[in-house]
Amino acid sequence: MSSLLHHLFTSGQFIPHGHCYLWKPGLVWLHILSDGLIALAYYSIPLLLVYIVRKRGDLPFDWIFLLFGSFIIACGTGHLLEIWTLWHPMYWLSGLVKAVTSAVSVATGIVLVSLIPNILALPSPAQLEQANSRLKSEIKERQQIEAQLRSQEYWLNTLIDAVPDVVNMKDGEGRWLISNQEGLKLFQLEGVDYQGKTDAELEAYTEFYQEALFGCQESDERTWRGETISHHEEEIPLSDGSTKKFDVTKVPLFNPDGSRKGIVIVASDITERKQVEAALRDSVARNRAFIQALPDMLFQIGGDGMFMDFQAPREDALAMPPSHFLGKSVWEVLPTELAEATMYNVSKAIATGETQVYEYQMSSLDGNLHRL
Repeated sequence: MSSLLHHLFTSGQFIPHGHCYLWKPGLVWLHILSDGLIALAYYSIPLLLVYIVRKRGDLPFDWIFLLFGSFIIACGTGHLLEIWTLWHPMYWLSGLVKAVTSAVSVATGIVLVSLIPNILALPSPAQLEQANSRLKSEIKERQQIEAQLRSQEYWLNTLIDAVPDVVNMKDGEGRWLISNQEGLKLFQLEGVDYQGKTDAELEAYTEFYQEALFGCQESDERTWRGETISHHEEEIPLSDGSTKKFDVTKVPLFNPDGSRKGIVIVASDITERKQVEAALRDSVARNRAFIQALPDMLFQIGGDGMFMDFQAPREDALAMPPSHFLGKSVWEVLPTELAEATMYNVSKAIATGETQVYEYQMSSLDGNLHRL
């Protein structure tokens, strides 16, 4: 080892390289300046390559830059030794540096040849510019589509908010997608970030929520599984202890490819209508009880001559049950002359609004003649 180092760092019987130039100052300085500048450039280039690799972590084949840097440093060292050997003939050291340079150069060339297919596959600046232009066009088109979707969503929300009924939309997992203001008001979810949440996740927002939606959840699942329109009435308790009745329609919702999306729920408040219907039924029952208490017969005849109602406390006298009149016209039940007289008085009563009083005779089913 010491012998090798002695050969590398001693001059031996060699003469300095400057003797080849006859120590002519112009020639010597020409080589000094040329080799010095080349060495300076060779040492600065690897520093720039290392800087680029560190700043651009996304560079492909970044290690090839380091290999190039090693090759260039070896070349620069060779040029420095060219200057050194002008006065110190350490030609073994100079040759060793050249050998190292040649090894690194050959290795760099081999690696570079193997990388040619991958390097050629890299997109050119023109291709990158073209791809960037396409990307900008796609982004602009997507932004236009998104703007259209936002506009459609705005008008859809405006439309369903204008509907006086409750309108909700849920997906197949029971997560809320859309609700209009009536729906949010009913379930006390105004100001709540309800979208994407299930009924169970929304229970914490209202005390009565679970009780109110228990029946709704069951019908939601039936509509989702059955893939058919569900139409029924639901009674929902309110926070003040009262209840409301709703006429509910639930429709399964499908994607364009036929897969199930969820359900649309439309609920109309029919509380007042049900109250009016109940009051009307009570009124009709009271009126019928009053009519049935009358001692006389009562006929209700339409403008077309059809018997619509018949009360006969004196049924025993006429021996005619209600079925003899109801659903039939005066022409079917009464003699022609009596039917004509009856229709004349009915038409006159309808036209004038005045009470018509007249008498007529009618035969009962047992053949007896009665004056009415």
